[in-house]
Amino acid sequence: KDPMTGTTQDGVRIGKAHGTPAVASRITSETSYVAANSYLRRSSAFSEAYARVLARIGTAPQRFRLAVPIEDVLGPDFARSVEGVRRVGDFGSRQWANVDFGNGKVVAVYELSLDGQVSLITLYPEGE
Repeated sequence: KDPMTGTTQDGVRIGKAHGTPAVASRITSETSYVAANSYLRRSSAFSEAYARVLARIGTAPQRFRLAVPIEDVLGPDFARSVEGVRRVGDFGSRQWANVDFGNGKVVAVYELSLDGQVSLITLYPEGE
């Protein structure tokens, strides 16, 4: 199941089934999640992406993705706020290892609606 939707439907890839990802990660507390979203919305990366998407909005909502260094978003103690596992080996493997977030990023996908409102679609830490 997709943790965003609680169903087998993917929350980001609308209309598609949610498969077993090679990497599963999350921000572990609501406080850190909200702080990360607030930081990203105030960032220059957000302003630039928003301007690019606004320039091409037409008859359908537009999505944009940000990827910002994890330490910038969550601070030097970021490791206390994230967790994740990655599959070791091929698709059918049942071996998992912890994700290394050392040079990671916080990734967010936003959607700009036709009326100019921005909604957060997903936000997660990305590592190796």
